[in-house]
Amino acid sequence: MELNAVRRGVVRDCFFKGWVEDPTQGLWHGEAVQLDLPLDKNTWAGASDGTPTMDVQVLGNYAGASGSQPAWAKLVGSHTAGDKAGRIHARVLIEGNTVDGAKWDAIGAMNTTDITVRGNTINDSCGGIYVSSLTARTTDQPPVAVATNPIAGVDIVDNQVSVAMGSAQVQRNAVRVVADSFGFVSPVSDVAVTGNTVTGGAFSYSSNVTFRQGTVPQR
Repeated sequence: MELNAVRRGVVRDCFFKGWVEDPTQGLWHGEAVQLDLPLDKNTWAGASDGTPTMDVQVLGNYAGASGSQPAWAKLVGSHTAGDKAGRIHARVLIEGNTVDGAKWDAIGAMNTTDITVRGNTINDSCGGIYVSSLTARTTDQPPVAVATNPIAGVDIVDNQVSVAMGSAQVQRNAVRVVADSFGFVSPVSDVAVTGNTVTGGAFSYSSNVTFRQGTVPQR
């Protein structure tokens, strides 16, 4: 399900069961719910102007394997995020979802300010919750950084996360918050990571991540 320049969208009580991996793309590419920017190659109506997705809720959904196909790489994520300066998704709530056996980070939102990831259950997944800024860059290969895209307001609260070796034979972090430093530093501020129950994985925070005053981040 692609949320491309969407305002006030809700994805609720859906079952995303079974995913066929694209062998030409990395596992980070496989989101059941994608937060997207409209760009030249992915806009089927309207302007390719990089309008971000805002005021979105992803509530009470399930992502896992089907009877014939393995699980998704992610429940929520984005793989077209840093292509426009100042175009940042905003006010996203990801709450009460269950993810079984994700092949990558079960919840991997990039380029999203004012995001809350709360009360989700992630079982035996390659990675848990990954939130990152994404510096604006050209789409040329190799890409060139063009501007900083800071984000602020990240709440990762009261989730249950179990991390296990995935099909890619890698084990990622249970909770990770990263400030992108590709060419420019895109800081992540006002972060709160509290009340999470974690098994088999670690907490990881990069440089240029600052925490909400009065909170102690889990480690």
